[in-house]
Amino acid sequence: MLLYSLFLMFIPQLIFGQLITNTAMSPPQLVQNVLLGSGVNISNVVYTGDIQAIGMFTANNTNLGINNGIVITTGTVLNNGNGPQGPNNDGGSGIDNTGGSSVLLNGLINSNSTKNAAILEFDFQAAGDIVSFNYVFGSEEYLEYVDAGFNDVFGLFISGPGIDGNQNIAKLLNQTVVSIDNVNNVKNSAFYIDNGDGNTAPYNSSNLFIQYDGFTKVLTASSPVECGQTYHLTIAIADVTDGIFDSGIFLEAQSLTSQASSEISYSISQDFFDNPSIVAEGCTSVTFSFTRTETSNTISVPIELSGTASVGLDYTNTIPSVLNLAAGQASATFSFDALVDLIIDDMETVVITFLVPDLCNGVRPQEFTITIKEVEPISVTLANDTIFCDGAQSVILTPVISGGLSPITYSWSTTETSSSIIVQPLITQVYSVTVTDFCLNSTATATAEIFIPNSEPIVITPLPDIVENCPNVTYVINPIITGGASSQFNYLWKINGVNVSTSSSLTLNLLTSSLITLEVFDNCGFFATDSFELFILSTILIPEINIPDKICPGESVELTASAIFGNGEYTFFWPHSGETTASVFVNPFQTTTYTVNVSDECQSYFIPISTNVQVNIPRADFTFSSGDLNIGTPIQFINQSLNGVSFSWDLGNGSFSSLENPVTSYNDIDTFFITLIVVDDFGCIDTVSKEIVIGYALYIPNTFTPDGNRFNNTFFAKSINIVILEFEIFNRWGELVFYSTKTDFDWDGTVNGKECPDGTYTYRVRFKTVTSKVEEIKIGHVSLIR
Repeated sequence: MLLYSLFLMFIPQLIFGQLITNTAMSPPQLVQNVLLGSGVNISNVVYTGDIQAIGMFTANNTNLGINNGIVITTGTVLNNGNGPQGPNNDGGSGIDNTGGSSVLLNGLINSNSTKNAAILEFDFQAAGDIVSFNYVFGSEEYLEYVDAGFNDVFGLFISGPGIDGNQNIAKLLNQTVVSIDNVNNVKNSAFYIDNGDGNTAPYNSSNLFIQYDGFTKVLTASSPVECGQTYHLTIAIADVTDGIFDSGIFLEAQSLTSQASSEISYSISQDFFDNPSIVAEGCTSVTFSFTRTETSNTISVPIELSGTASVGLDYTNTIPSVLNLAAGQASATFSFDALVDLIIDDMETVVITFLVPDLCNGVRPQEFTITIKEVEPISVTLANDTIFCDGAQSVILTPVISGGLSPITYSWSTTETSSSIIVQPLITQVYSVTVTDFCLNSTATATAEIFIPNSEPIVITPLPDIVENCPNVTYVINPIITGGASSQFNYLWKINGVNVSTSSSLTLNLLTSSLITLEVFDNCGFFATDSFELFILSTILIPEINIPDKICPGESVELTASAIFGNGEYTFFWPHSGETTASVFVNPFQTTTYTVNVSDECQSYFIPISTNVQVNIPRADFTFSSGDLNIGTPIQFINQSLNGVSFSWDLGNGSFSSLENPVTSYNDIDTFFITLIVVDDFGCIDTVSKEIVIGYALYIPNTFTPDGNRFNNTFFAKSINIVILEFEIFNRWGELVFYSTKTDFDWDGTVNGKECPDGTYTYRVRFKTVTSKVEEIKIGHVSLIR
């Protein structure tokens, strides 16, 4: 049943091409329900590390090579931007989870610098003489830190009878230990998969690729064992020195196996409940199969029965108490049927335990639970319905069934046998259906009446004409409709022959006399129409407004509105300012549209009119072109201004120019500000200022004396136009003694409050200039003298 449960667990993810993780299971559950395969028993599962650093994963259709299993990382398995989930869009993904160290891993690298350790360990006994499991190791430290001396570490350690201490079985076939330095694009490259660097397509855009920059192909860790003896397995991974770049181990589901002496499986005659462990009372038979690989001897497999079901009452007495297999016989089978007991018991269980002899001359119990579920007699209901249009409408008749088991057969009074039917009667009619279930062969019948009422033609109460002096006066028209095949009508309103609304009422706000028409339809196709006229006595005013000349930004200009026709005196309203005069002054800084609303004495409407005030705005802009922004290098300034006819440059170094594209150079390391003033042919002005960074410098001393006097007590760097991304200092043994990501760092020659000895230390600085995205690395030495 474990195989089936895992299949259900992973099947919803098969459609996804991406790495998916979750932390729903505890570490013991992960080992027991995910990693464990056949021929192995486990106990005493212990996990040490951050609980978010271990979880279950599925990786169907990705390039990982393993579809599902357990993932253990030096950071997190959560999909929070720092986990192993793809795409590989970050060259340094990871998180420092502040985890502890691993003694076993420290021993592998001869250092105490491991951190963020995640350790999964447990005891096991094997049914065969070899135990094995499959894994993939991946890391964000590929390929930058290959052979760098301080990359992440992992190990798969086994200990127990016949094994000297803790042996690391994470090895290739040539006995090379699997690590970043040993499996990469140069060494043992046949076992390495390159996964991009976080910036390379297609790895950085598709979820088919995981986050780590590189990982191994699927490898197998194995070790000889003594059958039935207790061994200890430790799976450990840790960061080394820093906790920034993460690594991870992916363990394949059900791959922890040892050769078993036999296998037991079962099948059912029909799965009514989408679960092969649940069978239908009176309808299902169950067949068990016992197979073995070693057939040279005769074996007997005792079978024990338990559970709430009773033999002979709830299931047939056909389960043997012992399975006997003669020499040369590889398999044996038996079957039993679930019986109808005529007792309301819903669910009962049959627990079948096979006491299987294993290769260790012991007994390996295998237990199976079959649940017998009661099947209720079938019943059916069928709903009545009403059709308002005889012969023109159809109804779908679908019975509602409870009880019984599929497949269900149907027999309609129309002679049809489908699960539902479509009817289109001309008169009121009754339909019936009889259903029969497959399991109990029980039947039930239901009827439904389809009622068709009599209907009358549609009548619209005549709509009167309307006479109004002013335009845009609101009228709400609510027609009265009678007759029709139903109380549901469809409406279509037209004004002067143009469709305007499908609502049951119409709101009118018209400016001119118009003809209004209403058409009404019912669901059966009955139709009626009526119309009326709205007479408006006043004419519509026509507004006017001037078009001003072009102006410079902020210059004042007058706008004047007027009108003709309409009814009496005109009124004006300018929405942009709230003014009510016919003329207004505006001074926009960019081209702007202004609107005035004009109305007459009716005051029932207004008509807007707009004018556009065009503002001439020269656009000052420039860039500069140079392959190297260093001292003394000629720099070409490229004018990108619009509408300019004259130019005035302040080049920031004491030089000025009126050229369109001037050239200059700078003699100091500094930030200079360049200003360009542009004038167009209307005399309008625009200005822009930009900065340019010239040169950079990085000074790092080679000696400091932290002896407590007033001078040279700390080690630091001075820089101009440089951003320090990472500064590391190592002692003669390669141990990290100082780390900073600040440009203004200093080091007093101590580690954890203790003074470092005199000697030469190696530093490594990663930096970039303020004008470049390209990172540079500088390595040097500094002498500490007290």
